Amino acid sequence: MTAVAALVARQRQQADRQAALLAAIQAGPHGRWKSGRAVRVLRDAGHHPVSPGTASRDLQALVVAGHLIRHGTPGCTWYEPKAVTQ
Repeated sequence: MTAVAALVARQRQQADRQAALLAAIQAGPHGRWKSGRAVRVLRDAGHHPVSPGTASRDLQALVVAGHLIRHGTPGCTWYEPKAVTQ
């Protein structure tokens, strides 16, 4: 696999993982989403391996995309769907 093909494959995997996470968040139940909850949902959906760091980056990417709002204090961060918190 070429370097470009590997990059494209990683980007596709990332997009698929974030789409699965967003679908789970939108399906409810609503409430706080933290990295541990995201890891469980992604693993249940067949995305392996998924670390808490990967889940945190995926949640942050959904903030940047306008789907979630980030809340918290140092050491305790959670996310909620944007429509629920407005």
